[in-house]
Amino acid sequence: GATVGKLFGTAPRGSGADTPNKNKHLKYDKLRLREWFNAMDVDRSGSIQRQTFVRFLIDNPVLRDIICSIYASQHGEVPESCANSRAGSKDSTYFRAGSKDSTYNRAGSKESTYTGLGPKEDKVEQAKKYKRLIAAWKEIDTDKSGTLEWEEFVEYFRVNGFLLEYQLENNPKDRLTNLLTSMHDNPEDLDADEMEEFSALRGNHVDKRRSCTLGVIEASKILNTMTPAETEDPDNPTFVRRRSSLSKVAAGTGTGSRR
Repeated sequence: GATVGKLFGTAPRGSGADTPNKNKHLKYDKLRLREWFNAMDVDRSGSIQRQTFVRFLIDNPVLRDIICSIYASQHGEVPESCANSRAGSKDSTYFRAGSKDSTYNRAGSKESTYTGLGPKEDKVEQAKKYKRLIAAWKEIDTDKSGTLEWEEFVEYFRVNGFLLEYQLENNPKDRLTNLLTSMHDNPEDLDADEMEEFSALRGNHVDKRRSCTLGVIEASKILNTMTPAETEDPDNPTFVRRRSSLSKVAAGTGTGSRR
């Protein structure tokens, strides 16, 4: 397991936040939250265990610092006392993909290992911060089930003023969120038209750097679990088109004016 000392170093640039609000902190839309939730929900059960949640925060300091900042504000603490990094740049967020040695981004490319060790902090201070993180979990798990569900995750951001909600009906980011959810929860129900729609929306409505990673892991998992008939039949146009559209998503490519 990860040590307490890995938790509270300086976060790398990259929050993927959407916009600052009047309280001078960044807000995050459901698409960003869905990316984080999918990455945590490795078994696709829809429920995140506390240990999984904490380990994800250890390896993903952007989300960790948001949670710590919310907790600090709720309890009258200075946010920097809970996490000493900036959760506010515009670059893409990095995700860990299961390795004990290296940090990987959404596209699976290897990045430098993140240790999170705060060299100027003693172990007592690190332990205090770790306890705050556990305390924050108890507040996020509102139904006290011992697991985190999607609705709880979204509501935590909403009630604390960190959720960006679009007023425009049929917003493309909301559609992307729905498609990304289906890719994770019900991948067998997605057809080629929906995958091509995802690629087009990703290319037109997501910045270039983020669009290269959005949906990549989800599409790759679908490709890896396709049946032999789906992967080997060269004469079935439905299978061929679905493989092609999934491959484009998995490769981070597609159509769009922002490319």
